[in-house]
Amino acid sequence: MVSANPDSRLRFHPWHRPILRCAGEVQFGLLPEGPIVAGLTEAEVALLARLDGSRSLRTCFVEAAATGVKALRWRELVDLLVELGLVESLPEHVGWSGSAQGPALGSALESVSASTRRPAFPGAGGSARLGRAGPPSLTAPTGPVVVDGSGPLAEQLVTLLSRDLPARSVSTTSAVMGRSVASTGAVSSVVTVDQVNATPSLVVLVGAPALDPRSGDRWLASGTTHLPVSAAGRRTTIGPLVEGPAGPCLWCLDLHRADRDDAWPTVMAQLCPDDATRLTASVRGAGPLHGVDLLTAAELHLTAGSVAVFVQSVLAGHRPPPGISIDICLPWPRTDHRRWAVHPRCRLHDGVEPYEDRQGSDGQRVDDGDAVA
Repeated sequence: MVSANPDSRLRFHPWHRPILRCAGEVQFGLLPEGPIVAGLTEAEVALLARLDGSRSLRTCFVEAAATGVKALRWRELVDLLVELGLVESLPEHVGWSGSAQGPALGSALESVSASTRRPAFPGAGGSARLGRAGPPSLTAPTGPVVVDGSGPLAEQLVTLLSRDLPARSVSTTSAVMGRSVASTGAVSSVVTVDQVNATPSLVVLVGAPALDPRSGDRWLASGTTHLPVSAAGRRTTIGPLVEGPAGPCLWCLDLHRADRDDAWPTVMAQLCPDDATRLTASVRGAGPLHGVDLLTAAELHLTAGSVAVFVQSVLAGHRPPPGISIDICLPWPRTDHRRWAVHPRCRLHDGVEPYEDRQGSDGQRVDDGDAVA
């Protein structure tokens, strides 16, 4: 076991970082196969947050004893993390970098109840509605492409699209609404989203490891076609394409996931927090979580290239079936298709006749988020 070496400096893999589900229960990452560990004390949960590569295992045992966690109990927990492949040991010659670990569990565990408050749903006051755009045009759109996000995947995507779409403006934004836009391609100045000269043909929303459903509100209201992309380590989900009221929006996806997992609101409150619901405290010196940290250059290019091909196909008029998302899974790689429908409780679709085709290619019913052949 790695834990047998007291000088080991353990840290979680970027896509296996611990996320609090409820008091005493932690899940590791957002991947479907990610394990869940229950029966933890507050002290043990806090100790997990310190496994960031900044301290030796020897130091962690000292800290565990200081918080009342017995050495045998802590060793069993560390051994479990190693056995599940959730942590890695930094080589002795590698210095600690907080940016490699990113945000972890917060220290304000007594405030866990706040995490169950869902992000503000658009339209609560009746003002924000899904843009009632008409059917997709048969003519290829000519407006700019906006990559709304930050990090390695967004940067690589802008580079690829700028090369392949030389006649089209390609710009990228930071991850917070109302911010400045660092532009590349045909746009050379620094502008804000509101200063984009033409209505975007397509907006690519990049989030990691999950995409805040609020990130699509602006584009929903204006009827702008947008494509969600969420990178959770070695799995990146592309889509479904949001281009009209008949198909699912980001809020529909969020509601479907909450139906499947009671802890989803708690998880999302930590990954996409408001100031009022912020439970994830940044580890000392930590940088932003991009979801593709430590991917090889080839893996990053494959992921960004898959998104770029999808974008170019949409711009050329080759749209995917309504509600279809694509999972790019590494390291093989493998591609999975999933189907999503308008959620019956999504208020943005009130009075709209949704696209309904609940059968897969084999004629069997397909539940929302399930893979389709």
